[in-house]
Amino acid sequence: MKVALISLSSEGMHVIRRLAASLPEACVYLHESVGEEHDAARFSSIVQLTREIFHSYEWLVYIAPCGVVVRAIAPNIKSKPSDPAVVVVDVVVVVVDWG
Repeated sequence: MKVALISLSSEGMHVIRRLAASLPEACVYLHESVGEEHDAARFSSIVQLTREIFHSYEWLVYIAPCGVVVRAIAPNIKSKPSDPAVVVVDVVVVVVDWG
């Protein structure tokens, strides 16, 4: 199964690392604004990346806000039998003050 894991943030990259442990052959894409070093292909536009890879994978897993992903995939959708499966995971950071 060809899987792409796509993130816009370093928090998303933490999620990708956990997913990649179960999907060792997945290709990882990370937005160029994330400053840390990661073993991932970099991209500048999620819309452009999606257009380039949409039909190259069976699964696209986005760690990004749902609205962003909907806008990115919308122009590429053709038909349910031919399009890849798309999964969206939104990263939520909860800060608890124990003071």
